[in-house]
Order: sequence, then C-alpha cells, then structure tokens
Amino acid sequence: MTTQQYLSRLQELISVIDLDSVSRVSSLFRDVSERGGTVYVCGNGGSASTASHIACDLSKNVTSSRERRLRVISLTDNLAYFSAIANDIDYSEVFVEPLRNLLTSKDALLAVSASGNSPNVVKAAQYARDAGATVVAFTGFGGGALRGLGHEVLHVSCEEYGPVEDLHLVFNHLLVVSLREAMGPGS
Repeated sequence: MTTQQYLSRLQELISVIDLDSVSRVSSLFRDVSERGGTVYVCGNGGSASTASHIACDLSKNVTSSRERRLRVISLTDNLAYFSAIANDIDYSEVFVEPLRNLLTSKDALLAVSASGNSPNVVKAAQYARDAGATVVAFTGFGGGALRGLGHEVLHVSCEEYGPVEDLHLVFNHLLVVSLREAMGPGS
C-alpha cells in the first residue's frame, strides 16, 4: 500500500462514520456524569496508548472550566499496579482487578481493541457488564468478542491495524466535540 492509498482508505473510512452512534455514546457519557459515575478506559498494545489519549481528552478537553465534570480514568496508566497484576496473577486480569476495586453500576467502561479479541480487554468488558456498568466498545476488523459485549459499539470495518487505530482516535475527538457542545460553555 502506498501513502496515497493509505490516505484514500482513511478518507473512505471517515466518510462512513456512524454519527448517530457517536451521538449515542456522547449521551451515554453525559448520563454517567449526571449520575456521579466514572468512565474507565482500557486497551491493549497500541490501543493502550489510545486509552490514555482518550482519558486525557475526555478529562481535560471536555470539562475544563465547567462545574459539571466528566470523571475519566485510564486503566492503562498505573504501570506498577498493571505489571504487578500481570506478574502475580495473570496478564488477562490487568483491567479486571482495578475494576473490582473501583467499578460501580453508575459507571461505564470504554474498551478499545482493534481486533476485538484482546483477552484482557474482553474480560474487562464482560466483568463490567456483569457488574451492571455500561460498556462502550471501539472495535475494528470483524469486531471480535468485544463487539458483542458493547451496549454501544463504534466499529471500523477494516482489516488493517493502522486505519482502525486512526479511526479510534477520530471517534475520541468526535466525542470530545459532541460532549463539549452538550455540556455547555467552557474552554
């Protein structure tokens, strides 16, 4: 694939984003905020950095200078805890263990996985569903097991990691814009 083909593929994928789904996720996150809940975000590999990026943007760019805050925590950002769980328990538990300490039914989990089959992400989504929390999934490829666990799913119908990961960040930025509009004035 050439660079021009890559960009053409991105343009094609952007043109078919389901903005109604983005709006539903935005509404869901506003509901979480209004009931005093927290949005937890997780992802594995490249999606781990996407999870951190999402948590940063939703925390800072949505709620700065506002009374009503959207609480967002990335489960990928405490490396000491993450590696202790991976080493002492099992890598598939790195997101479930912190959720056991923190998650309530008022909360949401945003699970990011290009393949939709990362065992630690899928396990976290199943745990969140079982605990009565809302699950939002960002997926690609065929969606994998994660696609079936999401109450809302933002899916990229593509079989290549690069474009899927790029679109997951586009979803993030669309959510920031939508939430800023909905949550009122601020920076």
